Amino acid sequence: MAQTGNLKNIGLLQETYKDLLERLDDTNFRHFETADLVNLHSLVIKPGEPKGIYDHRGLDEVVKAAKRADSNLRSVWYIAATYMYEIAYGQVFKDGNKRTAALAGLQFLNNNGFNTNIEVDQNKLYDLLMGYMGHDSAYTIDRGERLLKALYPTKTSVAESKISILEGASQLVVVYADLLEWLSL
Repeated sequence: MAQTGNLKNIGLLQETYKDLLERLDDTNFRHFETADLVNLHSLVIKPGEPKGIYDHRGLDEVVKAAKRADSNLRSVWYIAATYMYEIAYGQVFKDGNKRTAALAGLQFLNNNGFNTNIEVDQNKLYDLLMGYMGHDSAYTIDRGERLLKALYPTKTSVAESKISILEGASQLVVVYADLLEWLSL
């Protein structure tokens, strides 16, 4: 009888180990550095708006928070939501924090194999962005993770991912500009 219990425990340990290895394989994410976020920020600043970093230490903390989430084996959606949350709430730039937060979260997903150029439920996207951007205390990183996962549930194929990454920010800027215009930010 005790031997049967041990075999079940070994089987459970093997399954847990297998699950952990799969999660580790999925956590080799392409993260932003502070310079990357500054570059994204420059894409959303309109003529006449103040440019630049308002809080250098806060910007460094954005990157550290996302990398901490990664080291804690959090999902790609959680990490994207972390970038969005930390930029929007941290107000690290002189202007354009909401737009930069939206671009950073969606670009992070795109950099990690998710096609963020696809049609999504605009109401859900609006709900996510306005929650973070409107500083609604009900919008946590966990809620952002759930909403992003609902909007972008699966990775694109390897070929599509490479094409998306190669096309980069130039194509995304058009999509985000349309989105931001729709959101009237």
